[in-house]
Amino acid sequence: MSMKRIFEYIYEGINLALDYLESAYLITIVLLGLIVYSRFHSVFVTILVFFIMCIIGSRLLENTFFLIVGFFVMLLIGSLYYTHSLWLFSLFYVALVYTYWYHYGKDPPLGSVKVEYSPGEELDPLTASFLLKEEIDAFDIVATLYNLIRKGHLEVEVQKHDIYLKKRPSDKPLTPPEQFLMDRIFVMTGIEIASMGIRLKENEFPQIVSFGHVLKSILDWLPAMERMIQKHVVEAGFYDFAPVEQKKFTRYLSFILLVVFLGGISLFLPFIMARYKGGEILTNLILPGLMPPVATYVLSLYVTKRTEKGMTAYKRVRGFREFLKRVEKPRLIWLIKQNSVDVEELFVYMVSLRVMGFLEKLKIVLLDFRDLNERIKVYIRLHNFIVKNIKEAIRKRQREKRLSQGILEMFDDAFYL
Repeated sequence: MSMKRIFEYIYEGINLALDYLESAYLITIVLLGLIVYSRFHSVFVTILVFFIMCIIGSRLLENTFFLIVGFFVMLLIGSLYYTHSLWLFSLFYVALVYTYWYHYGKDPPLGSVKVEYSPGEELDPLTASFLLKEEIDAFDIVATLYNLIRKGHLEVEVQKHDIYLKKRPSDKPLTPPEQFLMDRIFVMTGIEIASMGIRLKENEFPQIVSFGHVLKSILDWLPAMERMIQKHVVEAGFYDFAPVEQKKFTRYLSFILLVVFLGGISLFLPFIMARYKGGEILTNLILPGLMPPVATYVLSLYVTKRTEKGMTAYKRVRGFREFLKRVEKPRLIWLIKQNSVDVEELFVYMVSLRVMGFLEKLKIVLLDFRDLNERIKVYIRLHNFIVKNIKEAIRKRQREKRLSQGILEMFDDAFYL
């Protein structure tokens, strides 16, 4: 065993020990609180000791999680003991959720949105689409592919039974999502070839890849692309935090709060029945107890927090989308003649921003522009090829999913028989 691997084992062991230490520390806090409460029967002393222990824990282990836990447990015990209800705890929790959203989850004011003729070079199709709807799908990757063709990084070779993508040098810079997609197309294809036992040097990686092969892989690339775009929008300064991860975390938290509340009610049901009358259980425990998980779930629907830069980019994307939706044919013809718009860019973002009605206007307008018409015909042919194959891939995946669910249900039925 190498020294490097030995040090890795030691490092992993230390991390594991720290995780166990934090868990043991939290359990110790709870047990000490219970011991103090049962010994002195003083809620005030219990709360005080618990909170002090949490402060010490957060300082020693450099983790504010203990301080937050201590504060909420202190508030919960105090609310139950002094008011015989959960209203104090729940109202404070809802106020805290609102404060968090106001300072860390609320977008800056949108202001007026004006029509834009371009989203700008900084915004690639994937980023523009994510800013608009905060999720991506296969057609966002397709739009990024079109943009790579438009910028000269890819060349299309149409053959009888397939379409091929050829890598080309270009002086136009790649955005992180575009670089990510280029690596997926060419580097990952090279890795797949190498996994078959064919040894490849770096300069032997494929420079031409089948479009059909790419389309079969796009659905598999979606999870990695989503993680990448979340990281990119934070690093680019469009968001303070990854929006999808924020929403997932708050939804998980709302579920945990609901489970803890229902579990607590079930565990202490005999005591609750003896202490509270029927109507008091509903008004003092059930209704206020449901407020924290509901407030947390509502937070998950609205927590985004674009930065000022992100809000400016979002407004630009909104304005560009409005242009694609509302522009009339005479206006579009005039803009093309004035070189105020890039027709290929319009097609790319039409796909990314889902304004497919723009295509019919574009086809009619381009009849007067022969060169542009020929270039856009290539994109349209690609698009028809892609839509057909992606829809088939999606249907195939859905069939496989239904089949796997059917097999599981069959096993369940057999088990119960």
